[in-house]
Amino acid sequence: MVENLCYIILALMPYLAVSPWQVIVRPPFYYGFIYYGLLLILALLLLIKDRTHKIDWLIGLLILFLFVNIISLMINWNILYPALTPDAADIKSPHFYNLLVIVYLIMNIVTVWLVKRIITTKELFERSMKIILWSSVIASIWGISMVLGHLSGILSENVLLVNLFPRLSGTATEPQVFGNFLLMILPVSWAFLTQRMNLFNYLAVFILGLSLVMTFSMGAWVGAGAGFVLFIVLSIKRIHTNYHLILISIMALILVMLILLSFIYPSYLKGFDKYVSKLKLWKTSEELKVYRESIKGQKEDIYRGDIVNRFDDKLQRSWMGQAAWNMFISKPVFGIGPGNYGFLYNEFKPAGTPRKPYMEKTHNAYLEILAETGIIGLAVFLAILIILITRSWPRTILGAGCYAAIVALLVHGLSFGILAHNYFWLAMGLLWAQKDLNA
Repeated sequence: MVENLCYIILALMPYLAVSPWQVIVRPPFYYGFIYYGLLLILALLLLIKDRTHKIDWLIGLLILFLFVNIISLMINWNILYPALTPDAADIKSPHFYNLLVIVYLIMNIVTVWLVKRIITTKELFERSMKIILWSSVIASIWGISMVLGHLSGILSENVLLVNLFPRLSGTATEPQVFGNFLLMILPVSWAFLTQRMNLFNYLAVFILGLSLVMTFSMGAWVGAGAGFVLFIVLSIKRIHTNYHLILISIMALILVMLILLSFIYPSYLKGFDKYVSKLKLWKTSEELKVYRESIKGQKEDIYRGDIVNRFDDKLQRSWMGQAAWNMFISKPVFGIGPGNYGFLYNEFKPAGTPRKPYMEKTHNAYLEILAETGIIGLAVFLAILIILITRSWPRTILGAGCYAAIVALLVHGLSFGILAHNYFWLAMGLLWAQKDLNA
């Protein structure tokens, strides 16, 4: 029964727990409650079934990370928050939000523990990976269908638009969230294709790869590239001689698909340059000069719109990083408290930059940890990553897929908040589980 419930939870994960907004801020929050309710039931069943539970190094450090977050929150509990604008009125009150962040962290640690305790054989591990893979493929097909429906004029809603440019968001609330989610499972699809080059595995790689491209999430693309290089290095001796031809044909199919989409929607690929320009970090200082010249004499509400319409978001993200650093400098030991970055952004933002009428995000997991839990929190988190990466070196193809997935997610963490997503912790648990299975 425990194993069957675990399979159900894994199958539902791409639909109930991809976006953090389904859990801690906005509707449909009940999706997250359903998912974590099932996790709690699974944990109780496991505790009843087996009362002997050991705490290994990874779980111990995760619990320590939790305690650091709790201490940081206690220290900053009476912090004074700047008044939020009416646009942010739907956000939960600061203290309630802080508590939800802690509860969410607890549930994610429980996820790692459950995976490690339940997936105890190679058969269970492979079956679990297949369930996640095909459930994710179905979620991706849904996302592709929504974009196609919008481009063809059949659907006019439910597809996220950024400057009139449709981006695939799948079962997430934002394209970059779904792009990040795909980093967990795409390397696993490479592993299955390496093991067995059949039509089903071929289609899985194609559909997941196409979905990743259609999110137009540059950070996810970079993460996927890093994961792919690592996967090739780890599995080069096991790869079939014509594997590279298979991958080339898949990439060719993706390119053909994008060209066909551009015929349906002529401006579809015109946004490509805009998103590629995010990688031109060396132009940030140049754009800052242009921006400062453009806002002279303008009112704040005007130049707030100006930054959105005239520049890509790398300039804004540099401000987010500076704000996080300012927060760290103000409280370097335990930080400003978990969940407080968005509430305090306007107080710590760089001088001369526009105020935000909403809760801003860091778009950098490591700076977020540094700002909210200080140097102690970041040190504990980095210790977790070092132990996970050094002690979980893969010895199988599927293990290499899990390893590449973690690395891809961590690379994307440089431009994205990975800790707010349960699938990151699930990937962590799966990698830790395969360590003992293939020792």
